[in-house]
Amino acid sequence: DEQLADWQQLELQVMNQAGVRTEKLWFNFTPDRVHWATCAGKNFTDRQRIKRKAAGWGRRYQALPAAERLAVLAALMAVEAT
Repeated sequence: DEQLADWQQLELQVMNQAGVRTEKLWFNFTPDRVHWATCAGKNFTDRQRIKRKAAGWGRRYQALPAAERLAVLAALMAVEAT
């Protein structure tokens, strides 16, 4: 902890064969968004809601014609670039 005092840290509860454990991640950047979709949401219910919403969007996106999918993808990437 003392050697990495100026780094960001994140503690996560994870499950392994021995039960629930706390893992601590150290990183030297300021996260401006979630890097893993599985971590989006504040609790299980929120993560489940987001997962279901993303699955629904994915199904509707897949059903679009190729040209429309490309247009939607370009718009989403433009939003992420800002």
